[in-house]
Amino acid sequence: MKQKIAFFFCALAFMMMAIAPAPVQAQEPAAYVFDTTKPVNAGVRAAVDAWLAVSPPANATYYAITYTDARDLDTFVSLAALNIQSPDEEWFITEKADGTTQVIWLGSVLVHYDNSVELLTPAQAQVSVPKVLALPANLSGGGHQYRFPWDYGKSVKYSIAGPHALGYEGAGLNGVAVDLISGDNMGLTAATDKVFAAGPGIIDFVCDDGTSVAIRTSGVDTDQFMYAHLNSNANLVVDHEFEKGALIGNLRSGTFLDSCGWAVQSGHHYHLHWGIWPSAGTFRVGGCVLNTSVLGKWTCGTTVVSPGQMLANIETDTLPGADDGGMIETPTPSFWNMFLVGFVTIFDQGVVKLLPSHTSATALPMALWSAVRFVFKVTYALLRANFNMGPAMAALFIALAFRFLISVIWVIAAIFRTWKMLPMQ
Repeated sequence: MKQKIAFFFCALAFMMMAIAPAPVQAQEPAAYVFDTTKPVNAGVRAAVDAWLAVSPPANATYYAITYTDARDLDTFVSLAALNIQSPDEEWFITEKADGTTQVIWLGSVLVHYDNSVELLTPAQAQVSVPKVLALPANLSGGGHQYRFPWDYGKSVKYSIAGPHALGYEGAGLNGVAVDLISGDNMGLTAATDKVFAAGPGIIDFVCDDGTSVAIRTSGVDTDQFMYAHLNSNANLVVDHEFEKGALIGNLRSGTFLDSCGWAVQSGHHYHLHWGIWPSAGTFRVGGCVLNTSVLGKWTCGTTVVSPGQMLANIETDTLPGADDGGMIETPTPSFWNMFLVGFVTIFDQGVVKLLPSHTSATALPMALWSAVRFVFKVTYALLRANFNMGPAMAALFIALAFRFLISVIWVIAAIFRTWKMLPMQ
């Protein structure tokens, strides 16, 4: 009897499993346009939404329209695919204030008069279409044929941030950005606010939020470049072509904040957020090579420029040792080169940064004079009060000895800073 009951319940369980509905798997939400940097035609937005729901160009839910340009019956649209948690999250195509990035993909599409959408990708090489559609796969790693994007003979401050990610980690963008700072109060050798094309290219992406503009250029047998923090002008449109050295535009000065870029800087300063695509951890511009994996330094002939130092834009044929259009063989550092550079870097980034900066010719004398006056006032007051000066003088001696030690360290640090700027063979 027990066996029959057990058999009955087993049969009942199998029947229930057979008729139970299959679990419904949670589906990823369809990709859609959650935001725009400027007002967008409702029909264009609906066409892009319908296309994203079927053929999203990246593994993302949230897309922002960063630019539109109606030409005849068609409309160019630039899009940014973003790694954000909700449509209410603040977003930028450059890095956020905490250094993280949100961009997964940047690109443009063409919305036709019949609301069909065409992705402007390098694979589409057709006839009688915009130039951007005929672009082959881009190169990377730079080359001697490129130039820095500011005035020849001028210098910029290479930001202390060094190379930093151009897109969301894991998105496969593989680009880095460097910030190049200048200003109209930084001296005669400082770069102007003009930005020049580092190489030939066609604009294939635009971000325009009404505050600043960012563009990306691609080209035939050339690298991609991104130029951000520009003021708007008529040439910053998808499909516009630049020759190497052509004027792209002017940089925005002062502090600003919007989706296409942001900066916290004085009204006299401006900086270019320059996006590049290294190869094997290096990127060459003329006679200079950026090593993105070791301290982010530029090597220009025999000159090494670290983050926080001035970087000059010298025509490649004037660099010492330059040949073949400015190609320079990067010297292989010896063990002692690496040992000394490592020691100086640790000392500079560790001890020196804890010391006060001497920012003017009068700051140090005024501080010393204030300290002397304070000591005399305290001594006079103690003498008038018949105070036992022994312990007080001992404490004063210890304080002065400590200040003397700090001054010695400061002098040594200054010597090291000077020595670090000397070229090492």
